[in-house]
Amino acid sequence: MPSTLRSLIALVSVLIAVTALPGCGSSGGDNETPSSPDAGGGIGVGIGTGLGDAGTPRPQIVPLAPANNRAIFNFDYGWKFIRGDQPGADQAAYDDSTWADVSLPHTTNDTDTWVDWVGFANETSLRLKYIGLMWYRKHFTLDAAYADRKVFLEFQGIRNVGTFYVNGTKIGIHEDQITACGLDITAAVKFGADNVVAVQVDSGMLRPETASGVTFEWSGQGYYPLYGGLTRDANLIVTDKIHQTLPLYSNLATSGVYVYATGIDTVSRSATITVEAEVQNEQATEQTVTLSADMIDFDGNTVFSQASAPQTIAAGQKVTIKVSGPLTGAHLWAPDFPYLYDVRTSLNAGGNLVDVVDTNFGIRKLSFSAKSGLKVNGRPIYLKGFSPRTVMDWAATGIPQSWMTEYDYLLMKQANAMFVRPMHVSPARHMVESADRLGMVMVVPAGNAEGDMCTDRPECLVRWAQRLAVMRDSTIYFRNNPSVFFYEGSNSGLTEQHMADILAVRRLWDPNGGRLSGCRTVDPVNVPSEEYGSSMDVPAASNVIPAWDSEFSRVESPRRVWDRYTPIWDPHTGQYVTGGYLAVVSAFHAEASAAEGPTTAGNGIKEYPLCDYRQMSAESLSLCNVWTYWQRYQKSAFVLPLAARLSDGIIVGGGKIFFTDSDSDGRMKDTEVARVSGAVDGVRIPKQSYHAMRVAMSPVPAVHVMGHWNYAAGTTKTVYVAANTLSVKLVVYDATGAVAKEYAGARDVQMGEPQQYFFAFENVAYVPGSVRAVGLNGGVEVASHEIVTTGAPAAIKLTPQTGPKGFFADGADVAWFDVEVVDAAGRRVPTDMAEMTFTHSGEAQWLGGYNSWKRQSTGKDTLFTEAGINRVFVRSTRTAGTFTVTASRDGVTPATATVTSQPWPVDASGLVQTWSQRYAFPFGPEPAAVADEN
Repeated sequence: MPSTLRSLIALVSVLIAVTALPGCGSSGGDNETPSSPDAGGGIGVGIGTGLGDAGTPRPQIVPLAPANNRAIFNFDYGWKFIRGDQPGADQAAYDDSTWADVSLPHTTNDTDTWVDWVGFANETSLRLKYIGLMWYRKHFTLDAAYADRKVFLEFQGIRNVGTFYVNGTKIGIHEDQITACGLDITAAVKFGADNVVAVQVDSGMLRPETASGVTFEWSGQGYYPLYGGLTRDANLIVTDKIHQTLPLYSNLATSGVYVYATGIDTVSRSATITVEAEVQNEQATEQTVTLSADMIDFDGNTVFSQASAPQTIAAGQKVTIKVSGPLTGAHLWAPDFPYLYDVRTSLNAGGNLVDVVDTNFGIRKLSFSAKSGLKVNGRPIYLKGFSPRTVMDWAATGIPQSWMTEYDYLLMKQANAMFVRPMHVSPARHMVESADRLGMVMVVPAGNAEGDMCTDRPECLVRWAQRLAVMRDSTIYFRNNPSVFFYEGSNSGLTEQHMADILAVRRLWDPNGGRLSGCRTVDPVNVPSEEYGSSMDVPAASNVIPAWDSEFSRVESPRRVWDRYTPIWDPHTGQYVTGGYLAVVSAFHAEASAAEGPTTAGNGIKEYPLCDYRQMSAESLSLCNVWTYWQRYQKSAFVLPLAARLSDGIIVGGGKIFFTDSDSDGRMKDTEVARVSGAVDGVRIPKQSYHAMRVAMSPVPAVHVMGHWNYAAGTTKTVYVAANTLSVKLVVYDATGAVAKEYAGARDVQMGEPQQYFFAFENVAYVPGSVRAVGLNGGVEVASHEIVTTGAPAAIKLTPQTGPKGFFADGADVAWFDVEVVDAAGRRVPTDMAEMTFTHSGEAQWLGGYNSWKRQSTGKDTLFTEAGINRVFVRSTRTAGTFTVTASRDGVTPATATVTSQPWPVDASGLVQTWSQRYAFPFGPEPAAVADEN
């Protein structure tokens, strides 16, 4: 990415409000030194668990690179697309004028997903997806001044198989469905004239690998939801014939630049910085070169400079040149202080500067002991977060724009989370780069469905080789990113030999980055090659390696179901009913729950009846998610007494399975069009469980009253309050503001054990007005939350939302409209659930929204509100202009809102050097230095 663009992106301010979210019985925020795990028995405060004192956004300043022979172009814009095979489409002269205009990232499955019931294996959902061949074509012109240079294409993701042509010449094929693809197109490209790149994509899920005839095991919809096409960003890269290579091993067999820090002293903040650059000479004669490395801090100051001795490289040869030196006064990367440097490597040949590469890099030190747990830069940390499907798909839009994934990250940060474990397959480039900047800890998987594999058939050896190849490519691609802490070799256990193979990949390609290799099991005795372990829905601990739960609390509930007292729409009868989720599930689930009771092996938590996946409401889902969170956190170094840590081991964190609802392997047969395990729904509207987890994971006092306060007259119910304080009181006020009654509650009890973060107030009589919960520590009020009774629906409210810099006419960008039903005072009516109609016109593509309980609701002009709110989406075209939406329904005042797209800079060449927008994250004061001692 050009340095000018990187500086521009860094100037983007955060549009999501950043506040110090209250929390965990401590007076401090994220930037305090955590309480010592040695104390035992208490609730400690881990770093990076929330936004804390976020500070003011400031840009990362990267000076312009001096003139050299490298140029990078955004290759996302200006493609033509069509479904189905098109004979002759590989040829430059083919007429594609009738094809659709699209830009990358793109999927042909944006409109045929989230439309049918998801079963355990998604048989019904897959029926309606387009699966098969499709074509993409793009015209572009390269300046004649580049005629003596190399030209490469980087496609960061193809689902599933891409076959590439340039001007009618077949260039290559990429089949693993996961990793980035590099292509050398130098021999086929024309300079100063029109060029055509054509890509045939086959989204067939069971298409075998060409060379081996063996399919890829991770293709299943439940593991890797199908979004076929050129689903990630693309770049065109021009270099000198003697250049630093790209970190794209498949096809190119190159590994790029590797930067790492060793000997990190967390007190003096010093380290040794080493840069290894693979240099390739594609000149006809040998070349003598020197490599220099400069480290530029966040404010644009050069703080480190080293240069190599001259080195001669024969024609056609690749060599790795290494420079190393000390750095003092280092700023250390951490989730609450995501400090990045720019490492600029410059290649000189024959006295000329021929190639410059910029690499974002962060310095951090990881360590572990059973006494102190996992530490970053000497400070104990507990990994709090989520395990989403890697695609992180959105209802109505399919795959997200890069800034939409960052929107997810910022939602996570506001919930006091900072850990993301993409499931089954390796993440996209932008997911990891965003994690670097926003302070998220990342896991990078290889490719896997579930578990290890057989060893007695030839195809087993092929599949293992496929997995190792993905792990190799992903390691090379992400080994400079400070957010990456873990490489995951399998979504289940591995044999010792296979785990040793995964470890060997890390030791070969990332021996000094301070990252750990492991898999989804915790067994360092039988699998000693594990450098970390992760369990699944089980709080497994270790005193030998870092252990975390990879995917806990897999139960499900849609957002619209508040509790058992609130009327909801029953799609089977077309009536409003009460009784919670069981009142509206399919006959299959109602009969199964009646026959089997509240515990079902593999789908519920036997020791906690409310975690039956068939009986969830927003209320019970919240109770279950927080219950399972505490079962793990209580085994951390912040809570467990020292003796127990040393003998029994500890847990260092975990990810709740699914941050958002997803078009994946749901268990809601014949009832939902999504896997509804998320803390937010498929359009990112928070569920009650989001707020409950925010409270549980908060480092400062926090309270949240669950549910709403719009019940029928005469309702008496248990009111639940999520709180991390020592006690809570509940006060009900009437419509005049007078106290109707004050209630004393106690911690919710399940199976004889108190809930750490939930208080139950039984037999609370509903009185129109408000209800307020007050959190107390030592009798002192430290946090509170109040919800009020709203009036009848009076009007619709439309609120547009764009990316951090606006809405761009690039043919791919997305904007949305929040659609709320409010009372006469402008307050959202939380029990509203009725259908509204949209009319729309202007310069954008209407995508609509979705209802999780309604088949084929996406893309339509009608939509139900759920709990008083929903969202509808539009995608930009290539023409800038306004787009207007009006929402209406009988009996309420309609609303109209507009978004305006901005022009996207592109010229006749078809190439641009502007990249997609990003958020900037404000981080506060630098944490005090802490000695890394155990």
